Amino acid sequence: MSGLDTEAVIAGEFAEVLQLVRANQIKVRSIKYDYDPADDAFVQGAGDKYNVARLNMEMIANYSNYDNFLKELYRHQHFMDIQSAEIVPYKKNKRVLLINFKVKLYAKK
Repeated sequence: MSGLDTEAVIAGEFAEVLQLVRANQIKVRSIKYDYDPADDAFVQGAGDKYNVARLNMEMIANYSNYDNFLKELYRHQHFMDIQSAEIVPYKKNKRVLLINFKVKLYAKK
């Protein structure tokens, strides 16, 4: 299945994640996408049944907003894998966080 097909299937879940970002007043600096990554276990074992999108998001938030975002994301009802979250305080204002957030979204074909 091509990247556009995967993009169409994953779009709803991605929109829900973006809605959580907006609702928690988090700024997104960049988002990188990787559809159906070859090193993913679902793609290797059940690629004919699932679409996968690996997202690498660079975000800016304060502690409270990021905490709320994570809590809401854990309650998210779709299958996802939070791979990593690297958090560094901004040097000029320690209350502001620079966040590199990696997550995989999964959807049935």
